[in-house]
Amino acid sequence: MKKITLALLLLIFSFLLFGCSAYTAPEPTLSPTATPQELLPTDTAAPTVTSTPTPLTTPIPNENGLTLEENEVFGIIDLDSLTFKPVHGSQEAILERHAAEKGDLHSFGIEIVIDSGGHQYQAVEDAGANGGLVVNLSRDGEIIFQADAGDVGPIGALHGLWVEDGHWVLEFAHVTNTTEGNAVYSDAVGQVYRDGVSLNEGYGYEEIFGYQLLDGKPFFFYLLDGRIHLSYDGETLPIWYDEVHHYQCCSGGMLNPRMGSNWVGFWVIREGVTYYTEIGKY
Repeated sequence: MKKITLALLLLIFSFLLFGCSAYTAPEPTLSPTATPQELLPTDTAAPTVTSTPTPLTTPIPNENGLTLEENEVFGIIDLDSLTFKPVHGSQEAILERHAAEKGDLHSFGIEIVIDSGGHQYQAVEDAGANGGLVVNLSRDGEIIFQADAGDVGPIGALHGLWVEDGHWVLEFAHVTNTTEGNAVYSDAVGQVYRDGVSLNEGYGYEEIFGYQLLDGKPFFFYLLDGRIHLSYDGETLPIWYDEVHHYQCCSGGMLNPRMGSNWVGFWVIREGVTYYTEIGKY
């Protein structure tokens, strides 16, 4: 199959121009104790109030040996610098809490190559029928799996490839575009396949995303009956959310999950409250 043509690249560029301009940042979430002074721009000559920082939140108990920490956030999240105001502690203290214990970050692009077990696996986004996208997975140069990834848009289709003990797991987003005036809106639904079998269909989940090996064991988010749950090593963790920011483009992409070899950090909303949550195996 031919690689993405120049025409397709131009089409992607046009979607980037219109799709990103349509992105709406999350509504600010305020705690009951927030005051008007806390919402003033930083260059406003407001009086400085000093206080003793509150302790960081206590990890949520679980039977999976994980450190699970939710940090409630209030006020506006600056997407350019990703600065935020936690209810407990400080942003610096939260991010430095396990800095020395965190493994390297994972990163994926429109092509992923993995050498494992004497074979080379390659996953790529490619041009599909009717101007859409497909995701191809090849082993030693031979295509062993292909899936329809929907429409071309600002949201990339390929989101992860993992190979272990001869088994592969592929995550991609199936994108559906809708146009309103000059704006293009993209709806991306996460799909995860293991050795060619859909985990979405096998488990009966509406969406699966954020798949990774966390400390060598599978971790992912899944949508079921309107709530997003978290699975680790085959068990559901004792928390749920109404929304987990993922598959966002442009400045909104700053809120996408950050995945490391033994941890993951992500932005969520539950019952109208915003949290920055980190989970790690330290």
